[in-house]
Amino acid sequence: GKISDFQHIYCLFCRTGAEYRICEDIRKKFPDVYPLAAMQEKHRIVNKHDEIDRRVFLPGYLFLYSKYVVDFDSLLRIDDVYRVLGDENTEHELQNSDRSFAEWLLRNNGLIGISRITNRNNKLTIKSGPMKYFAKKLADSQIVFIPGGFSGGDEPDGSGKFITAFFR
Repeated sequence: GKISDFQHIYCLFCRTGAEYRICEDIRKKFPDVYPLAAMQEKHRIVNKHDEIDRRVFLPGYLFLYSKYVVDFDSLLRIDDVYRVLGDENTEHELQNSDRSFAEWLLRNNGLIGISRITNRNNKLTIKSGPMKYFAKKLADSQIVFIPGGFSGGDEPDGSGKFITAFFR
């Protein structure tokens, strides 16, 4: 699905390990709802062959995309669905940065990619993944604004060292 296909986006809290089954149950019982688990690909070498292992990246959470308002009473009757997440005002639809993340996840088919980076002679080269996109955006920028508060006050120089190492 495309983002423009869905006006309503929700997040479900469910039993860890049951995400695939719950997605299938939702697809069967709610044809107008598109459920999606955030997935991560991990690359590993086995017997000199590159294998890709796909895993749930956010265990116990599913994102729901719908053209219509979802009937939560029926949805909560699905085995191992605990609740629909919402804010303190009992608003169930995702808002602001939560919604932006869910939209990004849908654009990427639920896949949170990893970046492949090589290190030769202390020179890092980004080969693929989200960091390559970020590096391009950064190279095209004239200014970068970084808000404070990264260290939580426990090591004032720690976050600065991390940030400068990242930009190198």
